[in-house]
Amino acid sequence: MLHIRSIPALSDNYFWLLTEHPLTKHSLEAGRSSESGQAAIQENTHHRTQQSAQQKIQQPSPQDAYIIDPGDGEAVLHVLQQCHLRLVGILITHRHYDHVDGIRFLIDQCATATNPIPVYGPKTSAIPHVTHPVYEGDVVSLFGRDGLTVMETPGHTEEHIVYYSHTSNDVPILFCGDTLFASGCGRLMGGSAEQLHNSLQRLAALPDNTQVHCAHEYTLSNLHFAQTVEPNNRNLDRRITETIACRSQNKPTIPFELRQEKQNNPFLRVAEPEIQNAVKQYWKKDTALSNAETFALLRQWKDEA
Repeated sequence: MLHIRSIPALSDNYFWLLTEHPLTKHSLEAGRSSESGQAAIQENTHHRTQQSAQQKIQQPSPQDAYIIDPGDGEAVLHVLQQCHLRLVGILITHRHYDHVDGIRFLIDQCATATNPIPVYGPKTSAIPHVTHPVYEGDVVSLFGRDGLTVMETPGHTEEHIVYYSHTSNDVPILFCGDTLFASGCGRLMGGSAEQLHNSLQRLAALPDNTQVHCAHEYTLSNLHFAQTVEPNNRNLDRRITETIACRSQNKPTIPFELRQEKQNNPFLRVAEPEIQNAVKQYWKKDTALSNAETFALLRQWKDEA
């Protein structure tokens, strides 16, 4: 079973830290109490203390950890050190700086002759540090037994991939980078609207109870746009209230359940008559639109919002 923690960093990013065993309560509490300007580790649904040299000697061997999309290497290293973790692998979803800029730093700081730190990700010259290119259907093995299956999801960028895990005993888990957000989706920054629509339809076909771990805290602004598009969707009212309460306490809204997205994410609901009519009205279209056309125009509308 994977144990997942978020590392909030930059302006609104989440980097995802994976371990085989839970972090200790002492370490987790210490990890939350970061100093100003330093990343704090946050526990998801699914520690850190400055200690004397003598205490450090008494610590057990470091627990292995993987990190997904480390856009800030110093933020990740701070958590690794304070939680007594050994970085053994990096997974990347796409090429943008806020997902890859920490790779070189982490390799320089953490790699050794016996722990070279493989970097998994899409094959592209834009991410030169990838040592293990992965493709549709590949499985990245973690801790010798857990595995993440690669799905190619172009659209946000042409090379975007996501990582999915589903075993009979565990809740399905998705690490989707910038393809799917809570009540939103990524902008088109290299791929096409058709590609992104198809990629989102693939993700929507995953089990309803899939826990979605995206890379940005955009939930509230996305919900407000969704409500503009589909004002009669009562699910949105409830989720906006919940999100405001959550963010007022500085709590993350991620991960979230895929079931929610099927109920209130307009980019997964382009077949709904209310959404199609809203898109036609906004763009002053008189003829019927296909789902793909509705999606493309909806994405353009969101870009202008």
